[in-house]
Amino acid sequence: DALLTSSINCMTSFLAGFVIFSVLGYMAYVQNKDISQVGEEGPGLVFTVYPEAIATMTGSVFWSIIFFLMLITLGLDSTFGGLEAMITGLCDEYPRLLGCHREMFVLGLLVFIYVCALPTTTYVLFVCSFALGDGEVSQDLPPWAMVLAWSITASSIICIPLYIIYMFIITPGTIRERIKNMIKPEEYMPPQLSQVNPNYGTHV
Repeated sequence: DALLTSSINCMTSFLAGFVIFSVLGYMAYVQNKDISQVGEEGPGLVFTVYPEAIATMTGSVFWSIIFFLMLITLGLDSTFGGLEAMITGLCDEYPRLLGCHREMFVLGLLVFIYVCALPTTTYVLFVCSFALGDGEVSQDLPPWAMVLAWSITASSIICIPLYIIYMFIITPGTIRERIKNMIKPEEYMPPQLSQVNPNYGTHV
């Protein structure tokens, strides 16, 4: 399953590259500009370049609906993946408390996340729209703010390569044996899981 998922992900990215550069080439041709002058990175590519390109195509309304429907499904898919990892981990850690009432736990967690996220989005909207105004918001951020933002972004993913390096150092054997042992799933079964499901781990 891991190899299949990774292969599908790579092929999807490969196919998306054809779509992205074909759209950028089309925009450069329509605007009579070099492709480097119409390309943007990050949110600007999705919310500025693509809508502008779609608006000039035949049947723009249909393609706009399909495009933004795709964005919604991508966002929901990412949300499902993140929440499922957290929910499964907590239910496996506390099977008697949460595992037996998984549906109610998921409902309560989603309501809690919604209530916590709603004030942050409305607060930002209020500040940007009424307190600061467009002139203040459009100003470039100072360098220290950019460094802080990238540091916060990196802090959420830096643990992954650090743990890989740590496991590579403590795993005995040659380089090939270390990599082979690192990518194998652990066979340890927590005692609480064996009590709930005796067949746990038989599919590995």
